[in-house]
Amino acid sequence: MKDIWYQLRILQPLNRVVLSEMARDAEVLGELLGREHDLDFLLGRLEKESGDETLADELAQLQKLIGKRCRRLRHDALELGRRFYAEPAKAFAKRISIFIRKRG
Repeated sequence: MKDIWYQLRILQPLNRVVLSEMARDAEVLGELLGREHDLDFLLGRLEKESGDETLADELAQLQKLIGKRCRRLRHDALELGRRFYAEPAKAFAKRISIFIRKRG
């Protein structure tokens, strides 16, 4: 996703309105996915510590909170991803090429 974000930022001068919004969406989608990945990794690490009885209650609460946040991040990423990837790759490339032809 980060590659698409960088590429869209480079292409922004071709159509600032459309490509700036698309670049912003790509950046937000990348951030959502990155946060969910980090929290999922943390959740995995906490599960390895679940054998420590002295921390059992705190770990269970933290795991529940992390799980809830991960679900929300995935939901938000899926919603944005559906919009971002609604058009097939070839149609997207064709639309971008129209911006390039208009410039030339």
